[in-house]
Amino acid sequence: MASPPAGIFGPVAGAITAPRADSMDIASWLRGLGLERYERVFRENRIGADVLPRLTVEDLKDLGVTLVGDRRRLLDAIAAFGVETPTAAAAPVRAEAERRQLSVVFC
Repeated sequence: MASPPAGIFGPVAGAITAPRADSMDIASWLRGLGLERYERVFRENRIGADVLPRLTVEDLKDLGVTLVGDRRRLLDAIAAFGVETPTAAAAPVRAEAERRQLSVVFC
């Protein structure tokens, strides 16, 4: 069997939560979820960063993920795939409220 392309199963630090789409280590990600028994089937079926976000319940069943708890863990982690925490630059916070002059007219 040929070795997988570099970058798909290479090391990535902190891969317990959702992996980054640009470089990910599926094997470490699965181990972090406690689902290392599925490493081989993911590798054999070429499940990588490009396919992972589109996996469905049926796909997981086809891959042999028969336990509902394991499927739920995978689906929850997949749902978090690519979700980024907003940075300060992306979501600026104003230090003060803006004050405007207001005129009220009673009739």
